[in-house]
Amino acid sequence: MQIFKQLLSIILIVSVFSCAREINESARSIEERILKARMQVQYLDTLHKTESGLYYMIQAKGVGKPVEKEGCIYVRFSDFDFNENYVINTDGTPSSTEEHVAKQLGLFSFANYYGPDLWYSGVNALAEGIDEMVLSMREGDKRRIWLPSWLSTFGYTGSQQLYSFTTVHDVEVLRVIDNIEKFQIDSLESYRDRYYPGVDSLSYGFYKKTLTNGTGDTLTVGNRVKVWYVGRLLDNFIFDLNVADTAKKYYIYDSSKSYLAMEGECKEDEVFGIVDNDGNSGSTVSGFSKAIFNMKHQEEAVVFFYSDLGYGAGDGKSRLFRFAPLVFWLKVERTDWNEESEN
Repeated sequence: MQIFKQLLSIILIVSVFSCAREINESARSIEERILKARMQVQYLDTLHKTESGLYYMIQAKGVGKPVEKEGCIYVRFSDFDFNENYVINTDGTPSSTEEHVAKQLGLFSFANYYGPDLWYSGVNALAEGIDEMVLSMREGDKRRIWLPSWLSTFGYTGSQQLYSFTTVHDVEVLRVIDNIEKFQIDSLESYRDRYYPGVDSLSYGFYKKTLTNGTGDTLTVGNRVKVWYVGRLLDNFIFDLNVADTAKKYYIYDSSKSYLAMEGECKEDEVFGIVDNDGNSGSTVSGFSKAIFNMKHQEEAVVFFYSDLGYGAGDGKSRLFRFAPLVFWLKVERTDWNEESEN
């Protein structure tokens, strides 16, 4: 009797897992049939199909470098649902790098970034089907991709599907980067040559141009400072600032934000320790701190530096900062300034 109970339990367990598998397979087969029908009716079977189940349309053919595994590529993209309506993110912005899409949808804002995105190919950083597709593309290629839900995982064990049903994606490969660090240094030097010709780097990947000379000695450990700043990418997109007039000039003023000077203290190891308006302490990226330690009281300067001194591979929150060189306009004022002690 005990053996019978155990056997019955095993049968029930196997049956449960078998049913679950059949349900999953059924859901996939339904999705496959709907996707196939859409391709036949709407596109008359004119699209390409991969063995994995991706459908795609070639919108433009490029002649540049091919995308390779473990590489970096700059792309433009737009995401759609199965009915090819633009996807809107939870923050109300369109899931697209295209400015004209935001304008078309009535969602354009000067505060939002519409530049290219940096992707990592062949390292499980993209949805499996998207990764498969971009690895078959080259610079200049543009494709529309129908991504089945089973190819929206990241290609490793335990990865969850991003989508519950087929989605559609436009992807254009703009540039294949062989060496992301060299690319950044070359970009910084091009930026220097365009805006500040003749400026030499103070250290590897770090450039500074003084706009208004300061007073006294260069800032050092123990000095307390107020800082006004405007942070940009190399394409001049402003991602952060605390100068109200500049915010108004570029149509990004936010009435709910307090445009106050950043306050902090110069600490050991070129760390600029800051205290926000709520009394919380923190620090800036190392390139920002390095700039402070190379300035004087009431100096105004522009600094630009590569991502090792910024957010590295990214801050985990925004697509803006993936291996992105940064530019800062800075103006500093010592709050512990004592003219007599400086003479």
